[in-house]
Amino acid sequence: MSHGWIDAFAVLSATHEAEFEAACEEGVGPCDATVIPHPFLRVRVRRPEDEIVLVLALPDDSGQRCRVGPGSYVFPPEWAPEIRRIVSHHDLRASVVPSVRYHLELRDGCALRGLCAALLRRAPTFGPTYPRIIAA
Repeated sequence: MSHGWIDAFAVLSATHEAEFEAACEEGVGPCDATVIPHPFLRVRVRRPEDEIVLVLALPDDSGQRCRVGPGSYVFPPEWAPEIRRIVSHHDLRASVVPSVRYHLELRDGCALRGLCAALLRRAPTFGPTYPRIIAA
């Protein structure tokens, strides 16, 4: 990243991926930003006993490696069928959400404001706090 550029991230459901990319194209010029998607699978287990079952049902130590917090996991997107099978088979109370983390490199504050304005114009898909753009 060059000097003066803003390094930022946004995390959202994969359902909104196309709309987010359209907002990027609308709000920021092609020379003013780099937008790189990183898909992943977000899993939130609601009960501690379900979390134990999930970790034991996963191969090797992948449950421990993919845990990002109590009851929260980030898995590679290609694991979706297996994770959904485990959740269904063991009747776990869990949400399984295909998601995307965007790495954004924005030329300046004007580019950031342009992106935020384009997202706001896409309400109700995007509101004032979704997706949250976080400067690194």
